[in-house]
Amino acid sequence: MRYALLERPTDWPVLVPLLYEAGAYREGIRAAEGTALAYPRPYREWIGGEAERYGLEADLLFALFHVESRFDPYAISPTGAKGLGQFTWATWLDVARMLGEVPGDPFDPRTNIRYTARYLAWLYERCGAFSEPLKTACALTAYNGGIGYTLGGVRQEGDFWAFLWRQAREEPREYLEKVLRAYAHYRALSQ
Repeated sequence: MRYALLERPTDWPVLVPLLYEAGAYREGIRAAEGTALAYPRPYREWIGGEAERYGLEADLLFALFHVESRFDPYAISPTGAKGLGQFTWATWLDVARMLGEVPGDPFDPRTNIRYTARYLAWLYERCGAFSEPLKTACALTAYNGGIGYTLGGVRQEGDFWAFLWRQAREEPREYLEKVLRAYAHYRALSQ
């Protein structure tokens, strides 16, 4: 299928669903970039269930996995973050403690979805001083950079947007923008 995409690039609307069926979400998303097909909903039952359990929007979880791993359960980042939700080992252990269990396999999609939902819900709790939409922005920024980094920066700057604006690194701003853009696409496609 990858070869067919290279040889017959105009056939992507037919090939992308086949890539998704084969679990090749990264390639399918890349081929369908800029279209509704670039926003698949794999693991729908698990993501929906965990979103409901933790009071999150499923569309936000889909957006998070879309940005973090392109739904590749075996993704490993250059920094060693693993799985769908791209957890470092230290954060993975923290979430296991939150759940009161022995750490599961970060490459198991169902476990990773559960850990991601639990962790994001915990971040929402930590960002509880904010009202929406800042609460979501805070939780997502903390998912990327850590809750201490985010809340410490907000305290130092006195305002969430000032904290985000004054960051020396582009990553927090770019990450937040990517997730919110994907979230907007998923929400639009849900209606």
